[in-house]
Formats: sequence, C-alpha cells, structure tokens
Amino acid sequence: MKLVYSIILGLIVISCQSIQAQDQHFSQFFAAPLNLNPALAGAYEGSYRVGAIYRDQWRTVLDHPISTYGVGGDLRYNMPFSDAKNPDAASIGFQFFGDNAALYDLNTNQISLFFAYHKALDKRTRQYLSVGFQLGIAQRNINYEDLTFGDQFNNLNAYDQPTSELLPVNNFAYGDYGIGLHYTITPSDFFNFNAGYSLAHFHTPNISFFENLDVVNPDLERENELYMKHAAYFNTEFRVSEQVRLTPRALFLNQGPHQELNVGSGIRLARNEAARQAFHIGTFLRGVRDEDAYALDALILLAGFEYDNMLIGFSYDLNLRDLLTDRQGIGIFEFSISYIGEYENDFNFCPTF
Repeated sequence: MKLVYSIILGLIVISCQSIQAQDQHFSQFFAAPLNLNPALAGAYEGSYRVGAIYRDQWRTVLDHPISTYGVGGDLRYNMPFSDAKNPDAASIGFQFFGDNAALYDLNTNQISLFFAYHKALDKRTRQYLSVGFQLGIAQRNINYEDLTFGDQFNNLNAYDQPTSELLPVNNFAYGDYGIGLHYTITPSDFFNFNAGYSLAHFHTPNISFFENLDVVNPDLERENELYMKHAAYFNTEFRVSEQVRLTPRALFLNQGPHQELNVGSGIRLARNEAARQAFHIGTFLRGVRDEDAYALDALILLAGFEYDNMLIGFSYDLNLRDLLTDRQGIGIFEFSISYIGEYENDFNFCPTF
C-alpha cells in the first residue's frame, strides 16, 4: 500500500506540474525582473544590480520537494550623447536558473544574456520607453538509475531484472529567446506608473527527451513544444507621506491553454528615510485557468526589509486548492535578495519587490 500511495502521489504531482505551467514560476515576480521582462535589464536608478531568488515547493507533503532558484546581474550605462538629467541608457545582463524535481533528478538549467535600451521620451515627466532581448540556452537531464519498469519485477519482492525499455538520451540542450517592452512615467514626486509586456519562447522549442522521429516507429512523432509565454503587468506607486508608499500591481500570464492573474498591493514603511531603511509588507491573490477550469489558486503573503542598497524579501503561498483530497494548506516558500550599486532613489524607475 505504501508503494501504491507513492505511485499515486507521484502521478498527481506530475499532472499538477503540467497543469500549472511549463516555466519556472515565482510569486515574487518583481524580485526576478529579468525573468519577467528582458526590457527590465538596467531598469533602475544605479550602475549595477545583482540578485538571487529561491523557491521551495510542497516540502510538507513530498519527500523530494520541487525547488527553483536563480541568480543574475545587470549593468546600466548612461549614453554620453543624451540629456544629462534624464539620459538614455544601454544595459546588459545575465541570469542563471535551475529547476529541480528531485524524485528522479529531473533538472532544467538555463543561462541567458539580456540586452536592453532605455529611451528618454520627456524631460519634465521622466518618461522612458525600454526594449529588451533575451538570448539563452537551456539544458534538461534526468537520472535513469532510479527509474523502474514493470518488466524488472522478479515476481517476488524487488525490481532487479533488466528492462527492455528503449530510453532516449537523458541529457540535451536547446535555445531559448525572448523580447519585451517596458514603459514608465513619473509625473510628480508623489506618483509613478510603469507597465510592460514580454514574449518568451517565441520559437516554441521542443523540450522532449525523444527525438522528433522515433527510430522504432517512424510514424510516431515525439514532441513536446514549450508554449510561447505572454506576460503583461502594471505597477503604480503612491507616496502617501515621507514614510509611507503604496504599490498596487498586477501581472497577467498566458502560456498555451494556461492563464494566471496576480493582483495585490504592497506597502513600504520607511523607518529612516535618510538612512534608506524600510519595511515592506503586502498580499496578492492568484487566480488560474487550467485547460477549461477557472479557480483561485493561492493567497500570497509578502514581507521584506530594505537597508541602504539591499532588499531582502520573503513570501509564502497559502494554497486555496487541494493537491490531494486529504491534504490541505500545502504552502510554498520563497526568499529573494537584491543589491543595487550606486543607487539613487529619486524615483521608482521600475518595481523592485
């Protein structure tokens, strides 16, 4: 019964993974800006930025939880031929992501380069229009040593016989590309608005371990295309006072038959504005569409601490849907950290948390 339960649980987890999304996913989506939009490379007030994020999923119910992590950085260079107060800027960045389903060591690793240009549109309201590009290469691999099949059962107590299964190569790579736009405007010291759109995987790469043409059955195609992913978002910041700022925001994702909408707001409470110390708290509600069904998926709780040029963030997803009928409250934890060099917080060029 323990073996049967493990098999059922594994099948449910695999099916839930395919239903949720095909990409790496973060609740702190603005803490991984390059993953959100290539045009956000260099979209900050400073000269360089480095950051990392980690997501731990379903640890309370799985012996081998799903983990996703990323590290990256970008540089911003102001163009010397542009206006000195509101200069155009060019940016370059890199990012590494890893996604691990530890049960069978199914890993997806990706490294990408990002290029962006930020064009100043207006000196008085500080408008910028940014365009960005992503060039990446990804790798997928799986460990066959822990896989067993029915023909390996010895009819007694173990799966120790050889198998006749024809398994494909367990390691391969593919290219991955994306584009994006970002717009921001700061009409006054008390209000900022920015919005953006990005398109990822626009060439829909094949991420199947099998080749397109099966050698045993030439009529059988083995393909698993990664859907194009559309992301659209907006963020506003209202400065209520010198110590309090409100940041309502929303993110919409569409990837094949799957859709996701995140809506919520954060509050920045400055402890010491001169020393750049502040606390961040917020909540988001995530709704999803899987195939033909709409549902509320999670309530996201966020907290963060800002000290000088560094921002540390925490979040926890309270699942509003059951993974299993007899298990509830399956949560997801995320941790992020970012640092901006030569940072001047004159206005919110892009959302940071």
